[in-house]
Amino acid sequence: MNTPVPQDYQPAHVHIGLLRGILGYSYVAKLVAAALGRSDDWILDQREYIHAHRDGEAVSCLIMAKLSEFSQESGVRIIVFAMHTSDDLLTESGYVGPPTTTLLASGLSVQNCARNAGLEVIDSFEVLRIQFEDLTDINDPARKGFWLTSSPHHTPAGNELVADLLIREGRLREWKIPAN
Repeated sequence: MNTPVPQDYQPAHVHIGLLRGILGYSYVAKLVAAALGRSDDWILDQREYIHAHRDGEAVSCLIMAKLSEFSQESGVRIIVFAMHTSDDLLTESGYVGPPTTTLLASGLSVQNCARNAGLEVIDSFEVLRIQFEDLTDINDPARKGFWLTSSPHHTPAGNELVADLLIREGRLREWKIPAN
Protein backbone atom coordinates (compact mmCIF):
# COMPACT_ATOMS: atom_id res chain seq x y z
CA MET A 1 0.00 0.00 0.00
CA ASN A 2 1.32 3.43 -0.84
CA THR A 3 1.00 6.17 1.71
CA PRO A 4 1.13 9.81 0.58
CA VAL A 5 4.25 11.67 1.65
CA PRO A 6 4.07 15.32 2.69
CA GLN A 7 5.24 17.64 -0.12
CA ASP A 8 7.83 19.28 2.12
CA TYR A 9 9.49 15.95 3.04
CA GLN A 10 13.25 15.80 2.51
CA PRO A 11 15.27 12.67 3.34
CA ALA A 12 18.11 13.26 5.80
CA HIS A 13 21.67 13.21 4.45
CA VAL A 14 22.52 10.87 7.32
CA HIS A 15 20.28 8.41 5.52
CA ILE A 16 22.68 8.13 2.56
CA GLY A 17 25.89 8.75 4.47
CA LEU A 18 28.52 11.44 4.03
CA LEU A 19 30.51 9.65 1.28
CA ARG A 20 27.45 9.04 -0.90
CA GLY A 21 26.25 12.56 -0.16
CA ILE A 22 29.49 13.96 -1.58
CA LEU A 23 30.19 11.47 -4.41
CA GLY A 24 26.60 10.43 -5.12
CA TYR A 25 26.58 11.69 -8.72
CA SER A 26 30.09 10.52 -9.57
CA TYR A 27 30.22 8.06 -12.45
CA VAL A 28 33.69 6.97 -11.33
CA ALA A 29 32.38 6.15 -7.83
CA LYS A 30 29.56 4.16 -9.40
CA LEU A 31 32.03 2.18 -11.56
CA VAL A 32 34.28 1.47 -8.57
CA ALA A 33 31.29 0.24 -6.54
CA ALA A 34 30.22 -1.99 -9.45
CA ALA A 35 33.77 -3.36 -9.88
CA LEU A 36 33.85 -4.22 -6.18
CA GLY A 37 30.46 -5.90 -6.44
CA ARG A 38 28.93 -3.32 -4.08
CA SER A 39 26.47 -1.57 -6.42
CA ASP A 40 23.55 -2.38 -4.14
CA ASP A 41 25.34 -0.67 -1.25
CA TRP A 42 26.18 2.38 -3.34
CA ILE A 43 23.10 3.05 -5.44
CA LEU A 44 20.05 4.25 -3.62
CA ASP A 45 16.90 3.61 -5.57
CA GLN A 46 15.26 6.51 -3.74
CA ARG A 47 12.79 4.31 -1.93
CA GLU A 48 12.13 4.66 1.71
CA TYR A 49 9.70 2.36 3.40
CA ILE A 50 7.93 3.77 6.40
CA HIS A 51 4.98 1.78 7.63
CA ALA A 52 2.20 4.17 8.56
CA HIS A 53 0.10 1.29 9.88
CA ARG A 54 -0.51 -2.38 9.35
CA ASP A 55 -4.15 -2.07 8.41
CA GLY A 56 -3.78 -2.15 4.63
CA GLU A 57 -6.27 -4.97 4.22
CA ALA A 58 -8.90 -3.32 6.39
CA VAL A 59 -8.42 0.05 4.68
CA SER A 60 -8.60 -1.62 1.24
CA CYS A 61 -11.85 -3.34 2.20
CA LEU A 62 -13.33 -0.01 3.30
CA ILE A 63 -12.27 1.46 -0.06
CA MET A 64 -14.00 -1.43 -1.88
CA ALA A 65 -17.22 -0.65 0.01
CA LYS A 66 -16.93 3.03 -0.96
CA LEU A 67 -16.24 2.10 -4.60
CA SER A 68 -19.32 -0.08 -4.58
CA GLU A 69 -21.44 2.77 -3.21
CA PHE A 70 -20.05 5.07 -5.91
CA SER A 71 -20.76 2.47 -8.60
CA GLN A 72 -24.36 2.03 -7.50
CA GLU A 73 -25.00 5.77 -7.18
CA SER A 74 -23.35 6.76 -10.46
CA GLY A 75 -24.04 3.71 -12.60
CA VAL A 76 -20.30 3.42 -13.37
CA ARG A 77 -19.05 -0.13 -13.71
CA ILE A 78 -15.99 -0.74 -11.53
CA ILE A 79 -13.67 -3.68 -12.13
CA VAL A 80 -11.00 -4.61 -9.60
CA PHE A 81 -8.02 -6.14 -11.39
CA ALA A 82 -5.40 -8.06 -9.38
CA MET A 83 -1.94 -7.73 -10.91
CA HIS A 84 0.88 -10.00 -9.72
CA THR A 85 4.64 -9.69 -9.69
CA SER A 86 6.88 -12.65 -10.47
CA ASP A 87 7.67 -12.79 -6.75
CA ASP A 88 3.99 -13.48 -6.08
CA LEU A 89 4.39 -16.61 -8.17
CA LEU A 90 7.86 -17.78 -7.17
CA THR A 91 10.02 -17.86 -4.06
CA GLU A 92 13.65 -18.83 -3.56
CA SER A 93 12.52 -22.46 -3.29
CA GLY A 94 10.42 -22.38 -6.44
CA TYR A 95 6.75 -22.24 -7.28
CA VAL A 96 4.42 -20.98 -4.59
CA GLY A 97 1.45 -23.07 -5.71
CA PRO A 98 -1.97 -21.93 -4.56
CA PRO A 99 -1.74 -18.39 -3.20
CA THR A 100 -0.75 -19.01 0.40
CA THR A 101 1.96 -16.46 1.10
CA THR A 102 1.00 -13.51 3.28
CA LEU A 103 0.99 -11.03 0.39
CA LEU A 104 -1.17 -13.25 -1.80
CA ALA A 105 -3.48 -14.15 1.09
CA SER A 106 -3.88 -10.42 1.76
CA GLY A 107 -4.62 -9.80 -1.91
CA LEU A 108 -7.21 -12.59 -1.94
CA SER A 109 -8.81 -11.08 1.14
CA VAL A 110 -9.12 -7.70 -0.62
CA GLN A 111 -10.52 -9.43 -3.72
CA ASN A 112 -13.12 -11.13 -1.52
CA CYS A 113 -14.02 -7.76 -0.01
CA ALA A 114 -14.51 -6.40 -3.53
CA ARG A 115 -16.70 -9.36 -4.53
CA ASN A 116 -18.71 -9.11 -1.31
CA ALA A 117 -19.24 -5.41 -2.05
CA GLY A 118 -20.66 -6.35 -5.46
CA LEU A 119 -17.67 -5.32 -7.59
CA GLU A 120 -16.36 -7.36 -10.50
CA VAL A 121 -12.95 -8.91 -9.86
CA ILE A 122 -10.40 -10.28 -12.33
CA ASP A 123 -7.31 -12.02 -10.94
CA SER A 124 -4.28 -12.47 -13.22
CA PHE A 125 -2.61 -15.14 -11.03
CA GLU A 126 -3.50 -18.25 -13.07
CA VAL A 127 -2.89 -16.63 -16.46
CA LEU A 128 0.59 -15.58 -15.36
CA ARG A 129 1.34 -18.86 -13.54
CA ILE A 130 0.70 -21.04 -16.59
CA GLN A 131 3.32 -19.11 -18.57
CA PHE A 132 6.09 -20.82 -16.61
CA GLU A 133 7.67 -23.92 -18.17
CA ASP A 134 9.36 -25.10 -14.97
CA LEU A 135 7.45 -24.07 -11.90
CA THR A 136 10.42 -24.81 -9.63
CA ASP A 137 12.89 -22.66 -11.58
CA ILE A 138 13.31 -19.13 -10.23
CA ASN A 139 15.14 -18.32 -13.51
CA ASP A 140 12.38 -19.64 -15.78
CA PRO A 141 12.27 -17.71 -19.09
CA ALA A 142 8.72 -16.54 -18.33
CA ARG A 143 10.01 -14.56 -15.35
CA LYS A 144 12.45 -12.74 -17.63
CA GLY A 145 9.94 -12.46 -20.47
CA PHE A 146 6.99 -10.99 -18.59
CA TRP A 147 8.64 -8.89 -15.87
CA LEU A 148 11.39 -6.31 -16.05
CA THR A 149 14.63 -7.41 -14.40
CA SER A 150 14.73 -6.48 -10.71
CA SER A 151 11.32 -4.86 -10.96
CA PRO A 152 7.72 -5.78 -10.21
CA HIS A 153 6.65 -4.09 -13.46
CA HIS A 154 5.69 -5.98 -16.60
CA THR A 155 7.59 -5.93 -19.88
CA PRO A 156 5.63 -5.07 -23.05
CA ALA A 157 5.01 -8.82 -23.45
CA GLY A 158 3.70 -9.00 -19.88
CA ASN A 159 1.44 -6.01 -20.49
CA GLU A 160 0.13 -7.63 -23.68
CA LEU A 161 -0.64 -10.86 -21.81
CA VAL A 162 -2.57 -8.95 -19.16
CA ALA A 163 -4.39 -6.84 -21.78
CA ASP A 164 -5.43 -10.04 -23.60
CA LEU A 165 -6.79 -11.38 -20.31
CA LEU A 166 -8.84 -8.21 -19.79
CA ILE A 167 -10.23 -8.35 -23.34
CA ARG A 168 -11.08 -12.05 -23.04
CA GLU A 169 -12.74 -11.58 -19.64
CA GLY A 170 -14.54 -8.51 -20.93
CA ARG A 171 -16.03 -10.41 -23.83
CA LEU A 172 -17.06 -13.29 -21.54
CA ARG A 173 -18.74 -10.78 -19.25
CA GLU A 174 -20.32 -9.03 -22.24
CA TRP A 175 -18.51 -5.74 -21.89
CA LYS A 176 -18.72 -3.54 -24.96
CA ILE A 177 -15.25 -4.01 -26.44
CA PRO A 178 -14.64 -2.91 -30.03
CA ALA A 179 -13.13 -5.49 -32.40
CA ASN A 180 -9.61 -4.82 -33.70
